[in-house]
Amino acid sequence: MNKIITVFFIFFISLSYAQKIKKNQYYSYEFKEISKDSFYSLLDKDENLTLKYENDSTYINAIFKIKRKASFTKDEFNNLKKKLEVLSNKKIDLNSTIIINYLSKNPKIKDSINKTKWNIFHKKYLKKIKKELNVSVFWINNPLQKNLRYYRDDLVNWIEDKDHYFRDLLFPYDFLYGSFSVIDNQGNYISNYGEYGKQQVIEYLEELNKKK
Repeated sequence: MNKIITVFFIFFISLSYAQKIKKNQYYSYEFKEISKDSFYSLLDKDENLTLKYENDSTYINAIFKIKRKASFTKDEFNNLKKKLEVLSNKKIDLNSTIIINYLSKNPKIKDSINKTKWNIFHKKYLKKIKKELNVSVFWINNPLQKNLRYYRDDLVNWIEDKDHYFRDLLFPYDFLYGSFSVIDNQGNYISNYGEYGKQQVIEYLEELNKKK
């Protein structure tokens, strides 16, 4: 009898341990499942980013291109402009290019007297894009990112993405620090996922304007 109990106990412990070990699944750009080797063969720090998250039984490893080019439908573009105008209380010039800076929830910054030195908040850059370039700039934050003081709310006007409209439309994943999109007056856009700098924004502006 004791042997039976011992065998059952060992089996139960083994089963419980096996259930706790989560398997990894790997996905390509199109979110198609691929092998681990194929996944790692695609990695290129200059071209893509990876995200890892988990559900009850699995670790999901997904790969995304840093740069994405696409176009809105006419209705999507009109709705986006209306949304931005209502939230910011300012009119968007019909000929202007739109820049949306999106601040993700990650990383979570503890309350601090310090402020970021991120160069997208440099005063000369902010003046340049506002005055010298024909652009409308918007600063949108994930509602879970609370420390806007660190992210220079003394220099820019953060708008909370309360209904996740911008997340769902342009920035579906919370890459570190955030992402941005540059959108021309026809609804064509280039998005950058993950941490970025002022030079990337200017380069994307120039690239988009060349198409006109």
